[in-house]
Amino acid sequence: METGEEDAIWLDGLEIPSPFPDTFRMIAHYALAELGCFLELGWKLPTEVIDTLPEVRVARGQVPTSGGSWGLLAVATQLGIPTMSSDHKEAMRHLAMEDEIPEHSRGDLMRYCLADVLTGRAIWQTLESRVAPQEAVLRGRYLKALARVERRGIPADADLVRRLTESMPLIRDTAWLKARGEYPGVIDTGGRFSSNGWRQWCADSHIPWPKLQNGAPALDGDTFKKMADRHPAVQTMAYARKLRGQGRKFEFPLGIDCRLRCMLSPFASDTGRNQPSNSRYIFGASAWMRSVIMAEAGTVLAYIDFSAQEVGLAAALSRDGALMKDYQTGDPYMAFAVRSGAAPEGATKKSHPSERATYKTAALAIQYGIGDETLAQNLGIPTSAARRLIIAHQIAYPAYWRWRSAIVDEVMCGGALATRFGWTRKAKRGDSANSIANFPVQAAGGEILRVAVIALEEAGYRVVAPVHDALLVELDIDHWEEALMDVRHLMEKAAMIVTGGLKVATDVDLVFPGENYMDGRGVEFWDIVSRVIGRTPHRLTERDRQMFATSQI
Repeated sequence: METGEEDAIWLDGLEIPSPFPDTFRMIAHYALAELGCFLELGWKLPTEVIDTLPEVRVARGQVPTSGGSWGLLAVATQLGIPTMSSDHKEAMRHLAMEDEIPEHSRGDLMRYCLADVLTGRAIWQTLESRVAPQEAVLRGRYLKALARVERRGIPADADLVRRLTESMPLIRDTAWLKARGEYPGVIDTGGRFSSNGWRQWCADSHIPWPKLQNGAPALDGDTFKKMADRHPAVQTMAYARKLRGQGRKFEFPLGIDCRLRCMLSPFASDTGRNQPSNSRYIFGASAWMRSVIMAEAGTVLAYIDFSAQEVGLAAALSRDGALMKDYQTGDPYMAFAVRSGAAPEGATKKSHPSERATYKTAALAIQYGIGDETLAQNLGIPTSAARRLIIAHQIAYPAYWRWRSAIVDEVMCGGALATRFGWTRKAKRGDSANSIANFPVQAAGGEILRVAVIALEEAGYRVVAPVHDALLVELDIDHWEEALMDVRHLMEKAAMIVTGGLKVATDVDLVFPGENYMDGRGVEFWDIVSRVIGRTPHRLTERDRQMFATSQI
């Protein structure tokens, strides 16, 4: 970049030594693609990486380009940099993905690659003065770590993947038939779903179902997912409807090494989180499908998630003493119920399960600015009762609500929000107060996960999947318990670094060699699936799991 020197290599299936020096900085737009190529070729990764895609998002404060895209050509056009046409770029991309590239087309392809590089250089030269170098390099460290995660893939049960892939249409029809028998009066003889029948079933089952403004039951996928989490009796219908309504089936991108891989799309959201495809990323699929994940011989999979992270972040960022005190009890939802007078001192999840469930749903929804009517619909309570819950939260945590209001004022008046390491948010056209106010907690959560992935990968641990506020980590069976302790320590330290001292506890679910991962929300649906495919996910008995955990086999 500094000398203007150009070097071109045609990679033709041969082992090509790296043309780069031992230490160098790489600048690219969506650098994860280049880093994946480096790993495939066996080249040493760059010493430093700067990706102009997240840096332009930071510079613009998430205000999108006029075309709404963050792609190379859209960004260049927005910055006034001349580019090739999008049609030419698309044609060259298709050419590059051909199995055999004709000799006469190679010159065109190389010129296209050079044009892309020169466009990227021009973008960086325009952006450089607006970028905080240390923050950009930190984001590059995350991309280097994530490239290894993406390439490593998620270990999977190939037999289970094959059976599910072959039988998915039959699973869909069987689930719908099962739902017809399990929910009388909801599915008619023609196989059609009746909203009135569903409303009656919910009433008979004493399940307060959310309603639309016109009084009809809310039947969207998100509502079914939330209600199934709260009411297990709803799960069969939730999965049956999702399978029946899917226009695009899950693809199970399984490699020959029995690992699932897809693009993880880092920095693709306004909050800086990854946004992999829900039709290709196993943790974007239905909970029951995640049982295709399986620990390989000689390894233990640890699913480690941050406990009540969003409440803790809200307390730490707003410096609300009462919210922090409730978070530090270990169960901020029960603490909210106690503080509001809905449960007595000393109440627990076991002693007051109904109150705890209500106040957990309410606490998270209220924290993110839900209105009284929507909360009433979600909880199946009168609007007046929902309004009292919101007021109770505002009274319990006044510092949080002052902070939240100040955030909205700051951004609406032309200011900007930024995380500990500089992920920035400004006002956008059509912004709502809630989308602005919710940014700090969500973006901080994304930043914690990035710092955790960096820490684990640079310490030699193998992350196989980032999952919103959790990580799936593959540990060697030898001394896995000590390794797990260190992994949890590094994750908790990442939270402390981003928040300035908040200790966020972690919870763990273990998968031992030969076992399938099992999300608790999908257990019952496997009664249907197993009858169709002829097998169930393998899990050790609780006794064997205890023996395994203590014997260090």
